[in-house]
Amino acid sequence: MTRVAVVVLALLVVLTGCSGSSKAPQTATMTIVIADGSVSPNGQRVEVRKGGTVTLEVTTDKATIIHVHGYEIEVQANPGAPTTHEFTADKPGAFEIETHDPAVIVGQLVVKS
Repeated sequence: MTRVAVVVLALLVVLTGCSGSSKAPQTATMTIVIADGSVSPNGQRVEVRKGGTVTLEVTTDKATIIHVHGYEIEVQANPGAPTTHEFTADKPGAFEIETHDPAVIVGQLVVKS
């Protein structure tokens, strides 16, 4: 009987550890830097829980627009001062984030239910 109890306890510990690791965070921040024609990050994946807050922090050396597909958010970013935009991730799914000039996919926002 003791052996069965040990096996059951071990399974509970493993399952408890697995269930906590799949939760997306309540907040997410993507820092975007555009300088000398280069864009960073390039293809980064950011996860957030549905209803969570997403913050875009943009520093650029030329005027551009950051577009969050699916949310139809367009953020005007200008040189000289960092631009910050915050929104609620209320639509589950995967959404591309891109710059318009240069046209680069910066990352993917994944909103989990």
